[in-house]
Amino acid sequence: MSLSKLTLTTCLWFDGQAEDAANFYVSIFKNSKVTHVQRYTDAGKEHHGQEAGTVLVAEFDLDGHRFVGLNGGPHYKLTPATSVMIDWWVFSSFSTRRLFHQPTPMLSFMLSLHALTHAPSLPRAPLFQSKTLTPRPPPSQNQEEVDYYWDKLSEGSPEASQQCGWVTDKFGLSWQVVPKALKEMLSSPDKEGAGRATVAMMQMKKLDIAGLQKAFDG
Repeated sequence: MSLSKLTLTTCLWFDGQAEDAANFYVSIFKNSKVTHVQRYTDAGKEHHGQEAGTVLVAEFDLDGHRFVGLNGGPHYKLTPATSVMIDWWVFSSFSTRRLFHQPTPMLSFMLSLHALTHAPSLPRAPLFQSKTLTPRPPPSQNQEEVDYYWDKLSEGSPEASQQCGWVTDKFGLSWQVVPKALKEMLSSPDKEGAGRATVAMMQMKKLDIAGLQKAFDG
């Protein structure tokens, strides 16, 4: 059997807030938009219990990642068991700095390689050439991005949900705002430094790269 090419879409369950949530998210991420809104009709009302004309689903795209918000009622709630991770991958040896921030777990590296090889405005270079990939972005650049997303997503957020770079937004969706520098520290062969960075991280809400680096360096 030959399988068709498919696209994965994340479906988020809401109780009447799907359209508001979609508008909130697209206001935060660049290159994002609400792509479709579908409304309930009287058909099947004996099952769904919603008034005709209220929003059934709001589909939206966050910088290339597709979501659909479903107003399914009060039966299910979003929990931190599922979260959206914001990843950074920076190629800063080019004359034009490009910052890739994708709200998609595990896909950032592939997306960044695609952009590196297809972006028309950037000079082409062989993949994995040592001078092309910068191991770590300057902390000030990365921290500005952390601050931006944290401040936006934590607006109206319960403070108790904010820990170790995790934040649950006002609609109940959990996010991880994690700078690449932290991943490098925690995976470093310097196990003692990684341990100190871990302890420092556990005491933070929004991640502070300078504080993490200080702990890592000892």
